[in-house]
Amino acid sequence: MCAKKSSDKNLFFSENFYSEMRLDNMLFSAIVRSPVSKGKILSIDSSNLPEGYCFFSAKDIPGKNKIKTFTTENPIFCSEFISYKGEPIGIITGNDEKIVKSLTDSIKIEIDTYSESPVTESILAQRELKTGDGFVTDETSTVIESLWTSDLKQKFYSETNGAFCYIKNDILHVYTSNLWVKHLRTNIANVTGFSENNISITRTNICDHDSNSIWRNSVVVCQACVACCKTKKPILLTFSRKEQNQFIDNFTPVTINHKTALNKNGKFTAMEINIKVNGGAYNPFAEELLNRLIIASVNVYECKNIHIIGNIYKSANPPASLNLSTVDAQAFFAIENQINKIASKTDFSPIDLRILNIPQNKKYQSAPFIFNTENTIETINAVCKKSDFKRKHVIYNNSKIENYEKISSSPFSPPVRGIGLACAFEGSFFLGTKFVNKNVSIDITLSKEKKLFIHTIPPSPSIMKIWKTLASKILSIKEEDIFIDSNFDISTEPNSLVIVGNNVAIMTQLLKKCCESLNKKIDNSELPISIKKVFSSSQRKNWNEKDFCGQPFYDTSFASAVIEIELDTCTFREKIKGIWIVVNAGKILNVKAAESAIKSSIQETLSLLVENETINCNDITVQFIQSKSESKQIGEIIYSIIPAAFTSALSQALSISVNSIPLKTNTIYDLRWKNENTNNS
Repeated sequence: MCAKKSSDKNLFFSENFYSEMRLDNMLFSAIVRSPVSKGKILSIDSSNLPEGYCFFSAKDIPGKNKIKTFTTENPIFCSEFISYKGEPIGIITGNDEKIVKSLTDSIKIEIDTYSESPVTESILAQRELKTGDGFVTDETSTVIESLWTSDLKQKFYSETNGAFCYIKNDILHVYTSNLWVKHLRTNIANVTGFSENNISITRTNICDHDSNSIWRNSVVVCQACVACCKTKKPILLTFSRKEQNQFIDNFTPVTINHKTALNKNGKFTAMEINIKVNGGAYNPFAEELLNRLIIASVNVYECKNIHIIGNIYKSANPPASLNLSTVDAQAFFAIENQINKIASKTDFSPIDLRILNIPQNKKYQSAPFIFNTENTIETINAVCKKSDFKRKHVIYNNSKIENYEKISSSPFSPPVRGIGLACAFEGSFFLGTKFVNKNVSIDITLSKEKKLFIHTIPPSPSIMKIWKTLASKILSIKEEDIFIDSNFDISTEPNSLVIVGNNVAIMTQLLKKCCESLNKKIDNSELPISIKKVFSSSQRKNWNEKDFCGQPFYDTSFASAVIEIELDTCTFREKIKGIWIVVNAGKILNVKAAESAIKSSIQETLSLLVENETINCNDITVQFIQSKSESKQIGEIIYSIIPAAFTSALSQALSISVNSIPLKTNTIYDLRWKNENTNNS
């Protein structure tokens, strides 16, 4: 049964799953989708539904038939022109879940497939960036061009998208796994006609954090709420795993063409970068996703003349899913592989090429961007020393001809080896984000019983552990006496995303400042004492959004990876002999927890590198650069360095570039024949 709610709250947090909710007279529901990718809806006939089963479409919506996210509007149910195959047309309700799902094909939809929407805009987001003279070269320049494609599909095994809702005492109660509560509440009110004060939202166990889950959850919830308003009964809407993969976790490849010029000293003199992404029918996050890709496309390297063209274009596909926290990993994959390829085509080692093109000062400018990153060269040198990269790379490089002969001559030849290097930064709190239009803040209260209450949205367990350790140390109180207070009303409800609210760098530093201020007052003030700290908008002035330059992140961590692989010349299967990671993330508050999290991220990333296979590695070494600077975020940095290090190692073993990820089962075998044909031509 549903938990009893008090009348003065309309935002709750639960560790339960929305799909487990049950009430008497509850109805199940399922979405009816367009069978074609384009056309105009002429008529919809639901007269064949059995008694007790209902169908609701756009004409049945009490309020507006649209969700608004920033400047993008998309319909709850398509009422005229179809944008993509599978676009929601309506919703079916009934008391038997299996029957409801089986009836989705019984709705007769007449569609004029020759008619197309008059909206012809083909670009969802576009940006061109030029520094210096753009891409210019002379006769002494070495120019290398390559196309890199990253199509890693993150795996989620948690609850699929959906919602449970019911109406009681004129209050619309909603249970769902939502990442952006304010956005959800506003849109429910617009669609259903309920006032925001009469909408009670319980955020249930969070599923995933990709961009589609952030805004499409609001669409899904509104669809369920429409059915609830029409039937006046509790409604449960759950996506099947197939629907989840097709319409929520609908990942799309990122293709980046790199053309790089360097002089005889190994310094990059010009770069031309072309980024292309299929964004689907619409994507409200397209601009921010593209911005993150462009910022990461040159990594931390210095180059005077840069020309970047980025496009996220529209298509008749479902809205593409890209994770806001990991989208820049696609750009790191391209630039790091490009540098390793340049090294293989020149006399420079991958280490020297990087060090030559990284500015020496702590706070430096790369392209038009300033990164507050320190010890980058020290980090690269440390991982290379730990892995013995320099020696192994020379040996494996000198064995290229021998490797080719081993692969070509006999399936019983000894295995061949390769070693790859990659590095990347992770930005904490993108200062150009649209997701936070007010100051980010946190406040704490120390009660008379000396119990500390942190007033914020519940963080993840790992972040909560960090916060407790930090607060306990500063205030000399037990960790079990530290609690999260998530009591909000409409006026104080956070308008930021969970992934922003849980930002380690910002929120942890604000919490630290709160605790330090509180510690100074404890002996001279009566309890309870409350302290509030704000990350003010003035700090965002470091980023010039208009000219797209300046310091894009509040802070940045840096990490480097080396992967050594062994390739069986008979089975063409790869084996990872070792992985070495060195991370510079400021002061590590809990070394064991950080190391464990990194190793877990490594295994998760390895599972994405080959389709339908999982690569394992039992020899993983993690090292942190000792630093007294503030703690920096490292949650997704492994995702940015492992793929490029892996493909670079494989490229060296095969003596040919591996330009895309993930691999398929037969990729290495096919590349072997490509290698042989290249050498024979």
